[in-house]
Amino acid sequence: MGIRAFLAFDIPASVAQYLQKIVVQLQRQYPRSAVGWVHPGQMHCTLHFLGNDVAENAISVIRTEGRRLCTELAPLELETGSIGTFPAQGEPKIIYLGCTGSGARQLGDLRQRFGAIIAGLNIPVDQRPWHPHLTLGRIRTDHAPRPQPAPSTPQSFTITEAILYRSTLTPTGPIYARLESFPFSRSQ
Repeated sequence: MGIRAFLAFDIPASVAQYLQKIVVQLQRQYPRSAVGWVHPGQMHCTLHFLGNDVAENAISVIRTEGRRLCTELAPLELETGSIGTFPAQGEPKIIYLGCTGSGARQLGDLRQRFGAIIAGLNIPVDQRPWHPHLTLGRIRTDHAPRPQPAPSTPQSFTITEAILYRSTLTPTGPIYARLESFPFSRSQ
């Protein structure tokens, strides 16, 4: 039996606090039960969801290859962007805050390189266009409106590693456990 796992990067505590202020503003736009808001301590940017039953041998390959890939990267500079929803058309299901900045392109390249490794393990890779983003909430109701922009000042931050997480679903929400960190260790 495998594990539920994903690849992501974390955000600094200062950015999580900033996002919590945006969430408070957004909460005023929806009935309490309409959106499941992400706890600031669990906010991250997912590079790849690996699946609900990832075999240990696949995890081992991802660990080895992740270390190799990430040593080729220097820390990446990002900044928070604007609020959006997925899907962009039709009924919104996810409320997010985009990430932009000089490191966004390299992050996309890293995602593609991880994607090739994952596909080589016969794990399905999401083929939809990807943009770095931080999920703020998951809309639980039909016919929910798109959020109005919340006033915000972009926050700059540095990404220094990618992380392989195990995710355990519970009735009170997911529990994430760090399985491996992949430091971006190339000198600038």
